[in-house]
Amino acid sequence: MYKNMKQKNEVFITKNKSNYLIFKTKFICWLTNLTRKWYFNVARFNIITRIIEKIFRLIHNPDKRNDDFIETIITYDKNSKIHINTSSFLEWQIFFRGYYELEIVNSIKKYLVRGGTFVDVGVNVGIHSIIASKIAGKVIAIEPVEDILDRFQKNCKLNKINNVFIFKLAASDKEETTLFYPPKEKAVDNGVGSLYKGHTPDNTVQEIKVKTKTLDDILRDEKRVDYIKIDTEGHDGRIIMGSLNIIKKHHPFIVFEFVEPCWKLSGVTLEMVKKELELIGYSFKRIGKRLDNCNILCIPSDKNRKIA
Repeated sequence: MYKNMKQKNEVFITKNKSNYLIFKTKFICWLTNLTRKWYFNVARFNIITRIIEKIFRLIHNPDKRNDDFIETIITYDKNSKIHINTSSFLEWQIFFRGYYELEIVNSIKKYLVRGGTFVDVGVNVGIHSIIASKIAGKVIAIEPVEDILDRFQKNCKLNKINNVFIFKLAASDKEETTLFYPPKEKAVDNGVGSLYKGHTPDNTVQEIKVKTKTLDDILRDEKRVDYIKIDTEGHDGRIIMGSLNIIKKHHPFIVFEFVEPCWKLSGVTLEMVKKELELIGYSFKRIGKRLDNCNILCIPSDKNRKIA
């Protein structure tokens, strides 16, 4: 059974708990309603940010969130809403900070053409597609995991989004049926899945069969492709290799995640991807401040003037 509790425009959803835990949940939700409003305004002050992070971890530790997670609907990007389950680290960060990977959010807002086509490869629960849907005329969402896709569809319904087209499959550099490794329900981060079993400890993943297609195939009939976001836990390079015809045709902005240990599992290197895209006229810009991995924005030469 779930117990619903309303406060202003937010709905807090907790499982049957003691009065203390219900009070704690209410308090955390009230507190995060404040932190989401000003977190990124003070993020440039490293000392303040570190103190805030320590407080977050004290009141709702991300490493223990599977035992005491919170589900809630929160305001997202000013005038949207998103359903949050803090057992996912991605959603835990949105719950406290308001955004996950704000650099990608800002990139979408800056470079996605109004009325254009946005392609979200690895849509997850829709943290980027929700924002892009307010700018784009069409959003193409690609996600192979049914449970995650179901949550994304609920977020679309929550925001009355009607310009999203969903593909239940995994993008790749070839068409086939293969194994995919989403995390088990009680894994440390249940929002992360990969085509590579080695991307996370074996005892935290399960196996499912998925269909794969290239973006060249998926997007063949699209009249325009303006922005492609890729986040697939190490498979990003192979996806780009299977997208070169579409990229040559439409010259979209592309952002992808580079995590070297995950990319090694794919056999495609960052240098290989850069070489192919440079031949089409792309330049590259690292965005974000993370040291362990990074997001790379690929900029088509005919649109470099927008970077100034």
